[in-house]
Amino acid sequence: MHIIKFKALSLLFIFTSISLFAIDKIDSLNTELQNVSDFKKATIYNQLANEYIPILPDKSIEFAKKALEYAKQFNIQEEEASALNYLGLNYYNTGDYNKALHYYQKAIKITMKVGKKEEIANIMKKIGIIYVNQRNYDKALLYYQQTLNIYIRLGYKNKEAVLLSDIGKIYYYAGKNSKSIEFYKKALETFTLLDNKQSVINTLNNLGAVYDEDKQYNIALEHYNKALEIVSSFNKPEEKSKLLINIGTTNIKLKKYNRALEVLNNALDIVITTTDFEKLSDIYNKIGNVYKLTRKYSKAINYYYKSINVARENQLSTLLLLNYKALYEVYYVIDNYKSALEYFQKYIDLKETLVTEEANKKSIQITKEFNNEKNKHEKENLQKDKLVYQLELGKQKVIYITLISGLILIIIFIIIFSNLMIKNKKYHKIISTQNQEIEKLKNTQ
Repeated sequence: MHIIKFKALSLLFIFTSISLFAIDKIDSLNTELQNVSDFKKATIYNQLANEYIPILPDKSIEFAKKALEYAKQFNIQEEEASALNYLGLNYYNTGDYNKALHYYQKAIKITMKVGKKEEIANIMKKIGIIYVNQRNYDKALLYYQQTLNIYIRLGYKNKEAVLLSDIGKIYYYAGKNSKSIEFYKKALETFTLLDNKQSVINTLNNLGAVYDEDKQYNIALEHYNKALEIVSSFNKPEEKSKLLINIGTTNIKLKKYNRALEVLNNALDIVITTTDFEKLSDIYNKIGNVYKLTRKYSKAINYYYKSINVARENQLSTLLLLNYKALYEVYYVIDNYKSALEYFQKYIDLKETLVTEEANKKSIQITKEFNNEKNKHEKENLQKDKLVYQLELGKQKVIYITLISGLILIIIFIIIFSNLMIKNKKYHKIISTQNQEIEKLKNTQ
């Protein structure tokens, strides 16, 4: 318990230190923003967007959009690409994959113009990750393969190996195990050349899992044991226990029960001293399974109860479900029908609860997506209404302007006509006066 508290306090201290550092950086950037020209604002806004990513995604999006605005205004393509990249990352982090894809696709077009191959590869990989999350494995593989080609051309061997391993994993998800093995082997070869022992261990373990699924249990064990041999030369209890569990599970499938018990008990000795309760419950369950298969039912029941106690205390529903089913089956075999019925009922009840919870999660997700779509349409309708209103307003302005212009023209016409009338009167008066004077002159003669 003291260890857990110490770890929690350590994490809190680290997080607080990072947050305070980020706040100082943000304050410094905000001050700088007030003293730079508009041309340099895209860069500062991008830096602010970057700082806000782990703290306030909405704020990060706001600054990235401002950076994008200034970058476009001054045609700074590098900053434009960065802003689009930050927008994609923020929307990815908030689970809005469609928007993330939209901005990443734009970012990649600009980045290609800038010509930064490494950045192109990074964005392509991010797009690939989104497609993996959407289970669109064909598109994911397309982007991962393009990323891999860039890393190969750039000579980035470590990144190349990581990509090969990732592609192997995607083929595994897609159910194409032979292709998965092919890429894992390529990754293993490269990691071995680089002497990256941790990655070699992980890749051997992954290869073991694929062979295990293909029911090639002996080949799976070869890979698990190779990985265990490397792990044993390091102080990595977590890695060692994971491999021991895999080896124990595969030996159960091969019906090598004594070997399975030996290996699982070795794993138990490591895990029982840790706080990995899920792994502990899983080992108890697997040891129970060995005793069940060897018809040592009292020992099996004992380990299933141990597994249940750990699972119940730590709310590990999946392991509770496995243990309830196992106990029902054991009690049924030994003719303890009352206990068999009790655990069968617990199994059914928990399964129904989990199915309901899963259905509720899906329902919430569907409702969320529906509301997002609804809000999107409402926003579009509002934009249309606004446009119609602006058009109507424009029409009204034209009418008002026309009326006012007409009135002004009438007034001008009246003024001009009045001036003409006045001038005509004056002209007639002058003519009349001149005529009178001419008549006088005639009479004098």
